[in-house]
Amino acid sequence: MILGGTKAWDIPSMGTRVAAVRLGEGPLILLADHRPAGSCIMIFQVESLKSAAEKLRRLGWKPESEMFEIPEGPCYRFNDPSGNQLAILEIVRAGVLGITG
Repeated sequence: MILGGTKAWDIPSMGTRVAAVRLGEGPLILLADHRPAGSCIMIFQVESLKSAAEKLRRLGWKPESEMFEIPEGPCYRFNDPSGNQLAILEIVRAGVLGITG
C-alpha cells in the first residue's frame, strides 16, 4: 500500500466487499465497494444502540435506513444537520474479526 497501511480484514458478503485498513494508531479505515468514491462515514461506538438512537431521534435526527448489521454488531446511519453521514454501532460480537485495538 502506498500509505504504508496493513489490511486488518477483508470480507466479501451478500454481493459486496468490505475491507479494513490500519494506517497507524486510531480507528480502522473501512473500504466498501458499495459506497461511492469520496464518501466517508464516521462510525461511533455506543454502549446501547437503542438508547443512543432514541436520544438522537429526540434531538431531531432521523436515521437514513433501518437498523443494519456489520460483523461486530447492529448500526444505524444518520445525517447530521450539515448533511455529514454518521453511524452508531453497538458492539455485540467483540473479537469476531480477530483483531484488537
